[in-house]
Amino acid sequence: MKSRAYALIALIAALPAAAQINGAVNRMARFTSTTSVGSSQWIFETNNGIGVGVPAPLARLHVAATGITGLTVDHHTTTDWNFGLMVNVDRDRTKAFTINSSVTNANLFTIWGNGMVNAMKIYAQEVDVTPGAIGIYWPDDVFDPQYRLRPLSDVAAFYTRHGHLPEVPSKAEVDANGISLGAMNAALLRKIEELTLYVVEQQKQLDALRAEVAQRGRS
Repeated sequence: MKSRAYALIALIAALPAAAQINGAVNRMARFTSTTSVGSSQWIFETNNGIGVGVPAPLARLHVAATGITGLTVDHHTTTDWNFGLMVNVDRDRTKAFTINSSVTNANLFTIWGNGMVNAMKIYAQEVDVTPGAIGIYWPDDVFDPQYRLRPLSDVAAFYTRHGHLPEVPSKAEVDANGISLGAMNAALLRKIEELTLYVVEQQKQLDALRAEVAQRGRS
């Protein structure tokens, strides 16, 4: 198999810019293997690109494979910070890397030129959200003495009217826009910190009532 591949590479290197097919000058040359590769065709075209198993490539490199791996990149190095695969883009809305379903044509995964990622579902052992990625103020201001904590009666009136807590997106907003992990975690932390203040205040009131009851018992 390797000897056939080396022979094919040597043949490609020897090709002129324009090859002859059926006696006519054409920029496309076709090679058909009749050995263990079966009827796979190797198409080389200077205008559109290179097709492997594709008679008419639709990209600079178009690979079609059935029953075998389409593309493998083996990268071995003795130093760090090298690249197994690099994609350079110059526009934010360029789909630098994308995966589509060949059955439904649905987009399953995309990395955009600005670094944003769209995915159907992500499984990970750990996700680190950096301060720059969060892009919002972390709610330590809740414990500032000047922080205005809503009375619980106001909170009850708000969720009775709107169906969700203040400063937390509604279901309609989430259905329309999704959520940001950083912003949502910050919003939830704000509610936990506010809840802590409510509990501490209630504990102060409870302690005061207990002291009053104890005082009355001694009188």
